[in-house]
Amino acid sequence: MPMPPIAKIDLYAAIRRDARAGLSGRTIEAKYRVSRRTVAKAIASAWPAPRKALPSRPSKLDGFEPVIEGILRADLDAPRKQRHTAKRIFDRLVAEHAMTDVSYPVVRRYVRERAAQIRVETGRAPVEAFVPQTHRPVMEAEVDFGEAVVNLRGEHVTCMLFALRMSYSGKAVHRIFASGGQEAFLEGHVHAFTVLGGVPAGQRDTYLRTWLGNRPVGRDGGPKVASFDQEIPLLLTGEAMAPVTAQARRLAPHPGIAYPLIRDAPLARFALVWRTAAETDLIQTFASVVTELGPIVL
Repeated sequence: MPMPPIAKIDLYAAIRRDARAGLSGRTIEAKYRVSRRTVAKAIASAWPAPRKALPSRPSKLDGFEPVIEGILRADLDAPRKQRHTAKRIFDRLVAEHAMTDVSYPVVRRYVRERAAQIRVETGRAPVEAFVPQTHRPVMEAEVDFGEAVVNLRGEHVTCMLFALRMSYSGKAVHRIFASGGQEAFLEGHVHAFTVLGGVPAGQRDTYLRTWLGNRPVGRDGGPKVASFDQEIPLLLTGEAMAPVTAQARRLAPHPGIAYPLIRDAPLARFALVWRTAAETDLIQTFASVVTELGPIVL
């Protein structure tokens, strides 16, 4: 009986689980009907190797691409109503260059893709780019809840899956709860910190939030404010500047405010606070676990 289709990454995960459970290579090969090489690759890495890019195939449009290139580049400086549409380019190729065996959809697709590339190459359009995230070991972790359906006494029950994932290594700790409330949040952290053997240090860069113009001078301190909304007008007028963490820089950008990095600033420290009247045994357990374990040590 043939095996049901399975995604390659899921296949690798299943092979790695069986290998950790002690199954032999031959048993795994027979179970999943794969070769010895596939088993070796799965054990070596949890991520399948990316597929090799296929070599580009020759196209009947290849001989006409220089002509299209010239038309598109000439259109950059032409008035808007005089620029060529894909249909107009197709008609010119047929009438002026005896093109007979290339369909209009092929020309239209090439014109759409190449026109966008030319605009980027000539600085007429922004370049699509991304900034990769960088994380330092044991410094940061991400926490979230997600739904998980479990079979409980023959019935499908929707529960909440607590997940804490270390940003640098990807190591994750999970736990199932009946709900995603405060108790689950605290108990999940206690479980994760215990498994990890410590608490992520959470170091953040410190930035100076200041006006884009001249720096304020002649004042040792600054006016006191009670909120970020009160701080913004003082920053915009150049009356004050304020050190903030990288998180504030990311979450509260403003076109009139600059964020130069303070390279010699002390570490920014965060604290979890709660009302004494609302203190519970779980909160005490959470605080004691964090205090006893301390930061994760490499």
